[in-house]
Amino acid sequence: MEEVDLDSDFDDRPAEASADHKLAAVSRELHQASSSAAAAMLPFLDVQVEVQIEALLVRQAALQEERERLQRLRAVQERAPLADWAAGTFAWDQRVQQLLGDVFGLSSFRRHQREVINATLQGRDVLCLMPSGGGKSLCYQLPALLGGSGLTLVVSPLLSLIQDQVLGLSQLGVHAAALTSLTSKEDAATISKQVEDGGSRLRLLYCTPEKVVTSKRFFAKLEKVYKAGRLDRVAIDEAHCCSQWGNDFRPDYKKLGILKQQFPETPIIALTATATQEACCCLPACLPACLPACLPACLPA
Repeated sequence: MEEVDLDSDFDDRPAEASADHKLAAVSRELHQASSSAAAAMLPFLDVQVEVQIEALLVRQAALQEERERLQRLRAVQERAPLADWAAGTFAWDQRVQQLLGDVFGLSSFRRHQREVINATLQGRDVLCLMPSGGGKSLCYQLPALLGGSGLTLVVSPLLSLIQDQVLGLSQLGVHAAALTSLTSKEDAATISKQVEDGGSRLRLLYCTPEKVVTSKRFFAKLEKVYKAGRLDRVAIDEAHCCSQWGNDFRPDYKKLGILKQQFPETPIIALTATATQEACCCLPACLPACLPACLPACLPA
């Protein structure tokens, strides 16, 4: 069977333009692998043929996985085409600038904030690498206020940070809440009703990765919000926690891919300030389903 080098054929093509071409190439080779495997399963079942069959089946599975990845990438491209995030003109520009001043008391953006905000509002999945104090939280807090009745889910590993952000937003007049181990049963019941209520003023809901991964009841509520078209985006803070390179590794972070699997139309924004060079390189691999094609340079996919 002729090998097809998917990378070499498209190195000089823009990523957006080559996605369909790559998908077609993968589909052709997948068909060839399927045909070859079937042909090999004729009554010549000696050891050599069985080895060839096994190799073809492994190749077939790899091609199937690659085809699914490219299909996800194409869906993203169709939903939210690439644009000039820094200098482009967008329908929400005036409203974003108004919220920046009226709600957050700022007159201008810090470096990369405007680009990330425009990309996530366009519907792109974003991997945001910014230094501490660079204003990462604004990149999902401000867009959350443009979503009408929509909800932004914020996944954070630090209970103290969650409390500080909810308190800070409340002081700015932004309705935010948290569902964590520190939330009382009474407050949790009230917040759960607000999550499902399309008329609620709740715009940002904070939780831990363990809440997402282990609570079936909580995930069922998210599914209802998504089906109602109200899950505007998911922000994964401290995204470096998914990497075993760092001291802050949290195993449940690697399971957050379920968010993209179950909510494919909802954009993901993953943020970190403390990732090592090794962690930066492997972040997209750690969250493959969440970040199918993000670039580790504070740029949208």
